[in-house]
Amino acid sequence: MAQEILNQDEIDALLSSISGGGSPAEKGPSTANSAAGGVSAFTPSQANQAPVNKIDNKKIKIYDFKRPDKFAKEQLRTLNRIHEAFSRLVSTYLSTTLRAIVHFDVVSVDQLTYEEFTRTLSNPTFLSIISMGTLEGNSVIEINLNIVFSVLDKLFGGQGRTLDKLRILTDIEESVISRVIVKILEYFKEAWLQVIELSPKIEFIESNPQFTQIVPPNEMVLLVTFEVKIGEAEGIMNLCIPYIVLEPIISKLTTQSWFKPKKKEISSENLINLETKIKRVKIPMVVELGRAGLDVHEFLSLRTGDMIKLNTKLTDKLNVTVNGALKFSSRPGKKGKKIAVVIKDIIKDEEEALNL
Repeated sequence: MAQEILNQDEIDALLSSISGGGSPAEKGPSTANSAAGGVSAFTPSQANQAPVNKIDNKKIKIYDFKRPDKFAKEQLRTLNRIHEAFSRLVSTYLSTTLRAIVHFDVVSVDQLTYEEFTRTLSNPTFLSIISMGTLEGNSVIEINLNIVFSVLDKLFGGQGRTLDKLRILTDIEESVISRVIVKILEYFKEAWLQVIELSPKIEFIESNPQFTQIVPPNEMVLLVTFEVKIGEAEGIMNLCIPYIVLEPIISKLTTQSWFKPKKKEISSENLINLETKIKRVKIPMVVELGRAGLDVHEFLSLRTGDMIKLNTKLTDKLNVTVNGALKFSSRPGKKGKKIAVVIKDIIKDEEEALNL
């Protein structure tokens, strides 16, 4: 079989087709034979056996082993539900307090390193370092200064305008906005009550992100971003919770635990008070003396003094209903000068009343 000699351009085209994932058979026959000083031809079967780096049309997610994901997708969904409930509570509170329409919505729930979080913050900004109480460690609440000054302007009787040039808060402004943060933390506690009872409180307030190194830079954190709109003012509030803070309760951040009803413990004192109040409740009790049937003519002919014959005898038991439900059977009698009945039997099933 005669060999076909390829020129340099054909050799380059062949090598390009192989490195690009194309089929050598489609580009033309080729093989290198340096000993013969030429290039021999591949048969189609030989060409298909050549190594090809072919990748299907699939999305590839790059995984960085230096910063592994700490939160599973289900846990992120649960955290999203928790903070959506938190956002609704805060939105209602701010709308009532500021007497303005306030939109406070969850934008994203993500995980990243603490260094990546701090690099996204402006300087100055408003940073509250929060202790969780029942969970060890601190978290960070960051609010854009344009939102902070808009809230302050509304609280001071203004229209909710922000400043053209942002600056660090004064001591008075810091004290006023801290009261708002304390109230927001109460709603944060309420939103997390389904998972754990927290006791969040402000440790200190800072304006420079470089002075809030609560965890190492490469530590993974949960970042919940809220979009805040107060009138014409718009901004972002970030809630940063390190993974090491949530690690003790990470197993509770599942859909099953989120929707599982939480049992409330009742103290013995509250139980006694509840029983006392229940005992004071008045309920209607009726004794049925008997029944009778009348046609319409007899009913229309009734006059004062007429007697209606009942279907019961003096020795028959009488049904006693409590709030419309049959509960007892009794005997008629007297107590002093008053008509009374004596309870004879407790009826647990209404079918027993048919045998009376």
